[in-house]
Amino acid sequence: WYSSMMDRVTLNPEKFPYWRVMDDKLWKRCDDPKDLLRTSDPWKLVVPKPNRKELLHEFHDTPTAGHFGAFKTLQRLKNSYYWPGMACDVQRYCNRCMICLANKPEQATQKGQFGNQKLIREPWQCLSLDFMGPLPRTTRGNKYLLVVTDYFSKYSLLFPTREATTAQVLKVLETHVLYVYGVPQILIADNGSQFRSTSFQKRMKELEVTLWFTPNYHPQSNPTERVNRTIKTAIRSLISGKHNRWDSFMNELGYALRTAVHQVTGYAPAYLVFGRIPKYRGSQFGPRVGCKQVPLTIDRRITADLLSNMPSVYTQVQEALDRAYERAQGRYNLRRRPMELEVGDTVWKRNFVLSDQAQGFAAKLAPKFVRCRVVKKVSKLVYELEDDNGRHIGAWHIQDLKADPSEEEPEVSDERDPSNT
Repeated sequence: WYSSMMDRVTLNPEKFPYWRVMDDKLWKRCDDPKDLLRTSDPWKLVVPKPNRKELLHEFHDTPTAGHFGAFKTLQRLKNSYYWPGMACDVQRYCNRCMICLANKPEQATQKGQFGNQKLIREPWQCLSLDFMGPLPRTTRGNKYLLVVTDYFSKYSLLFPTREATTAQVLKVLETHVLYVYGVPQILIADNGSQFRSTSFQKRMKELEVTLWFTPNYHPQSNPTERVNRTIKTAIRSLISGKHNRWDSFMNELGYALRTAVHQVTGYAPAYLVFGRIPKYRGSQFGPRVGCKQVPLTIDRRITADLLSNMPSVYTQVQEALDRAYERAQGRYNLRRRPMELEVGDTVWKRNFVLSDQAQGFAAKLAPKFVRCRVVKKVSKLVYELEDDNGRHIGAWHIQDLKADPSEEEPEVSDERDPSNT
């Protein structure tokens, strides 16, 4: 194209007033309407196809170009050069720049829409676990708080512990949860070593419990995290500056959580579990035993009839949870875009690192993304990845991933006939 255009301009210059050949090079006149002071030469050197990639490198990758975006790179090129489809080539080159992919944050709308509603129909069918801490060591030696939450009823149990180990978790679960309230069908936990350990997974398999692990660095996937926020606020409000006494009122705080009416379900968690709200004073039962007002016999059929209504209560709660899910989904998806990956896809994962002063390493200056490959599709939102060395790096939520556009070698756009310009 370049040689053909030079010949046409040389033979018929009057047909191409905005083109000229000088010193065996092709030039094109491109007037800049913003150059009011006429400081730049309107004649731009037309670049042959073999030389364009070198120019793109110079005007984007070098320190004097700064790895700026497509707009700035294009404007800098347009000061001196021209070729057909230059804007598309610059955009493609910048989009596929490996250094930019690793270091620049995404400007687009966040990926990943709201997850599917969990099909939970009764209390203790699905539990979620999470450790809070390490907190200040208390006078009783506790540093952690294990929070167990029932997904359906929102019933929460709080267990201060000295350590956050698998043995401690299993001891608490088997002593205070599994054989008191029942073994759940599903257990949701984060990627802590105490939950990922072989012994913990083996014990859950023996109990026929399905384990769901939340994606790395995505705590909002764990329902207990919302309870943790309420607990932290309550602890701050109650410790009165005595940070080493935070475990002294966990029983009372747990009672408060379990007997407070939940905004979504419309019921207190304890009511959904026991069919009643536990009292915190004996006087709340009414007349004391031994008083003449107390009947000698109690008709237990009345209580039984009332408890027979619990299935309809559970139906109401499920409907309330579904409505809350639909509202949250609508709000969440307003500023989200759908995106789905497949096994084998190359992606860029958000890089989570810590600064190390001894090594002269600053997290703020580290790459924001690292290149990985999808090895397993857990769901539309969660994917297991491996790095460039083939090392498995766990499950990640799609909001921390971005697609890789650089799998193909950057191309320049097809030539077009610019004789009319």
